[in-house]
Amino acid sequence: MDAKVALCADPEAGLTLRKVLNSDLSLIAEWLKDRELVRLAFGVTQLSESEHRSTCEYYMRMVASPHPNFKMLIIGDQGLEPLGIVKYDQRIIPGVGKVAFAGIMLGRLEACGRGLGSRALLLLERYLFEEAHFDLIELETADYNLAAQRSFHKCGFRDRESLYSLQGIENYGLGPLDAPKIYMALSKEEYRERQEGQA
Repeated sequence: MDAKVALCADPEAGLTLRKVLNSDLSLIAEWLKDRELVRLAFGVTQLSESEHRSTCEYYMRMVASPHPNFKMLIIGDQGLEPLGIVKYDQRIIPGVGKVAFAGIMLGRLEACGRGLGSRALLLLERYLFEEAHFDLIELETADYNLAAQRSFHKCGFRDRESLYSLQGIENYGLGPLDAPKIYMALSKEEYRERQEGQA
């Protein structure tokens, strides 16, 4: 079994990114018991008990057995203990390059509103652009999740009309539980410009 080894770290923010381990699964399942956390993370409308249960079961299957182009990482503290989870899909888009379709979920709602999500997203940006060599990061959030939108804008993301990551996927986001989505993206060039501006 893999050890808890940081793939990327921000000592100033006290955060790390590492692989998901089998020992993390029970804690992630515990986080998912919070129906409001799941609603915000998945950008859906209100969930019934059975809808919540089936959504969580599906998510846990993805965490435990991810597809080769679908990665999940733990957001940890400096001791590498879990605080949340990030995911990203990988696609190669001609003329654009290597594109990550990313998402982030903090482990507990009480962690929201303290800047942890923004700091974790900045660390994910650094990992994806500098370590994993992506050219573009795309993400989405429900139109009602204004806090997430503020956080994403703070981290340099800009609104987009559509996403490369969703091209060719029919009926995506049109399920009966899906809330309308806000699309955003950040390119490697925009990331570098912001880094240089903060230097």
